[in-house]
Amino acid sequence: MGEFLEESKATTASDARFTWVGDTFVPEDAANFQPWAPDEYIGFSTVNCRKAIAAGLAFHPLSNTIRDTLTWKNASPASSEMRSGLKPEQEKELLTKWHHQSS
Repeated sequence: MGEFLEESKATTASDARFTWVGDTFVPEDAANFQPWAPDEYIGFSTVNCRKAIAAGLAFHPLSNTIRDTLTWKNASPASSEMRSGLKPEQEKELLTKWHHQSS
C-alpha cells in the first residue's frame, strides 16, 4: 500500500501527507466508518494470477494506471461519488482520533 500511495503522490505531483496508523487502532465507534471497499470488492487482491503471468500477462506501469484513473475520475460528473474509501470528513475524524490517542 505504501508503494502505491507514494507512486500516486509522485505521479500526480500531489502534496499529500500520509499518516501511518497502527494495526491495532480501532476507534470505539468503528461501526460508523465504512470499509475501504464495498463487500463485492473484498477478495480482489487475493486472486492468484500466476497462470496468467506464466502465459504472458504483462502489467502496465503503475504510473500509467494512476494517470488513467485520475483522467477517468476527472471526466466523471462532479456529483458522482466514489464507492470505496472514506469520505473526507470521516478521514479527518479518524485522523483526529488517531493523533489524540497516540499523543
